[in-house]
Amino acid sequence: MTRKILILLLFFALLFGEHAHAEEVPDKAYFASEEADTSVHEVADWIVNSNDNKEMPFIIVDKKQGQIYVFKKEGLIIAAAPILVGEAIGDFSLPGIGNKKLCDIKPHERTTPAGKFLARRGLNSDGSEVIWVDFETAIAIHTVSSNNPRKRKIQRLQSLSAKEKRSTLGCINVTNEFYFSVISPLFAKRNGLVYILPETMPANKFFNLECKNTGS
Repeated sequence: MTRKILILLLFFALLFGEHAHAEEVPDKAYFASEEADTSVHEVADWIVNSNDNKEMPFIIVDKKQGQIYVFKKEGLIIAAAPILVGEAIGDFSLPGIGNKKLCDIKPHERTTPAGKFLARRGLNSDGSEVIWVDFETAIAIHTVSSNNPRKRKIQRLQSLSAKEKRSTLGCINVTNEFYFSVISPLFAKRNGLVYILPETMPANKFFNLECKNTGS
């Protein structure tokens, strides 16, 4: 076999190898066996298809269903779990609420804001580890507290009722096991994105997905 033929064979092998690799790049999020609302699928698929996450790991929070979905940067789901969210229904935080004392936050102010947030691992005021979603409004993902049995937070997490999962001042609560085995390691070496879906309007309207998908 001549040198020229060997070079041609090598060229075609590299060409088709790159083509096959390009076909493997997903254009949709992969949920495996995890069930999720249509709005979660729409937002996750848009994130992956548009590379909106800029190759960072990302989290989707579904307040309506009281669920959290954690993804690798490629859009492959790592795990999903129940969560507790803000007691009040709403998609925006009251201006200056991050500076309020916890005891001064009124029930109607206890919202978990919707939006896209660049999140990082850090420490809470008591020294415990959290994922800061929006430091200015003091919104974070952290473990659920069992210090006050009357609040029944552990039981609320286990409830099938979405209404039962509305019990925080605005932060997103998960179990201790889920936080330290899934979320914390994901943010150990780099930041990530958190997408909190709205509950007062459709997610595609809130994130302007229709215009982004059509390029208009």
